[in-house]
Amino acid sequence: MAQDMERVEQTLFALEMDFMRADFGRDIDRLAARISDDFCEFGQSGRTANKRDTVDALSRITEDRGLVLSNFRARALSQGVCLATYRAEEDNGRVSNRSSIWIEGDGQWKILFHQGTT
Repeated sequence: MAQDMERVEQTLFALEMDFMRADFGRDIDRLAARISDDFCEFGQSGRTANKRDTVDALSRITEDRGLVLSNFRARALSQGVCLATYRAEEDNGRVSNRSSIWIEGDGQWKILFHQGTT
């Protein structure tokens, strides 16, 4: 079981990193497939975003976001549901704590919820 959780944690880390890459956002179909239809995000600014808002915003990113992720951890909440938490540091030194809830269905992980706080 611990080995399975390690694999899940590695998978979720890679998926979180995908969202930081500009080329991932340009592939709208691939991007949309990784976001749950009922996705919700609470941004650092206090704004709330849904799937459409997020796909639109990420598709307009032209350069990789240059974030360094640390303290990444995934915790199983139930079968096929995980909470990922980590610290993100931007090139300009701005640091945020982030959390995401991921759900697995049809052999694929999708992000359901994301929050960033400073």
